[in-house]
Amino acid sequence: MLVYMDRTARRSNAAPARRIVVVGDGIGGAETALTLAAGLRDAAITLVSSSRTIPIQPGLAYVPFGTAPQRLDIDVADLLPHGVHALEAVVDRVGIERRVVATSRGDVPFDVLVMAPGADDRARTGRGLRTIDDALRIRLQLEDVARAAAAGELRRVRVVAQSRDEWTAPACEFAMLVGAWMRSHQLDSQVETSIATSGGCSFDWFGPDARAAVEAAFRRSRVRLAAVGATGRFDEFDGDVVVEFGSARAHVVPGLPGLGDDGWYAPSADLEVAPGVFVVGDAIDLPCRTAFATTWQARRVLHVLGGDVSALGREIDGIPSHAVEYQMDLADSVLVARISHADRMSHPFHGHDAELSVVAGARPDKLAGLLLHDRVLRWRAKPADAPLAFRDELRRRTGA
Repeated sequence: MLVYMDRTARRSNAAPARRIVVVGDGIGGAETALTLAAGLRDAAITLVSSSRTIPIQPGLAYVPFGTAPQRLDIDVADLLPHGVHALEAVVDRVGIERRVVATSRGDVPFDVLVMAPGADDRARTGRGLRTIDDALRIRLQLEDVARAAAAGELRRVRVVAQSRDEWTAPACEFAMLVGAWMRSHQLDSQVETSIATSGGCSFDWFGPDARAAVEAAFRRSRVRLAAVGATGRFDEFDGDVVVEFGSARAHVVPGLPGLGDDGWYAPSADLEVAPGVFVVGDAIDLPCRTAFATTWQARRVLHVLGGDVSALGREIDGIPSHAVEYQMDLADSVLVARISHADRMSHPFHGHDAELSVVAGARPDKLAGLLLHDRVLRWRAKPADAPLAFRDELRRRTGA
């Protein structure tokens, strides 16, 4: 059996440290582990990951427009100076009653368990945008469309957001980038760009002002928004290039309770699926699967466990530690939605008023988790700033 000691173990009069195990291979697990380590000084935090590195993907939405697809891999050992011990192991099963995680390296005991299992594709249709290979394929397709349009042919680019929870933000963002790119090539009269959703624009979640800002950006980018309805036929929404969003479900972990019939984990308002067992990240049944969501979920778990968000610092990467922020690229500006009291949230949109602003000419901060970015990524070479490179290319073509 593996035994872990924390920073308080050297004090002979210290009580046994609370053993908190976080399981996850990506940003969700790392961000949660860093948050708990900073906010719970009396706990021993262990991150169990099947890889010794945390992959930070490039801005995939920008790769189809020429941005270099650089990926950054963070060694999990780089989390140790921040109070997170790492164990490279494959999780076989969660033993709720025994309070252990069975792994390829043996049983890991826990007092508190936080799972960030991530999501898997429901079906690979060959038209998604989830990997670098997908992005490079779409780049070639858009280049073919541009050549045909420049020769006088009419072409159609369709973005499809077939998602039951209607979190269409990534699809909306990508459609605007396509429209702006075609306009910069003076091809918007030859290329019709449109997006199909099951019920309109998901920025209703942030209120009517956000929806108005997004729809105005669609008009500027010459993008048509088509709501096909919850029972609509997305397969009839075809084009010369079709890019699909929203076909995923939770990665299932044997022994982990709380999995719903819809393929997502459904935790309580405190993100628990059993006493002292939490699920965070892309695997849960909430309408937002982004680094923004991971950040507030980590703060929520910290609050439930009795931690203090102020222990994270006065602000993190320029954002007050009590708040979280989502930024959406509108191609020529950025929509910023900031929500306060992140550690008290049980849902990112219900009962919380977002402070909204649209910053013209700016580029979004696509952060890979707030603490992960602030404590680890800022001290090393980072991938190229994809939003900035995209804007530079538009300015070069338009002469603006």
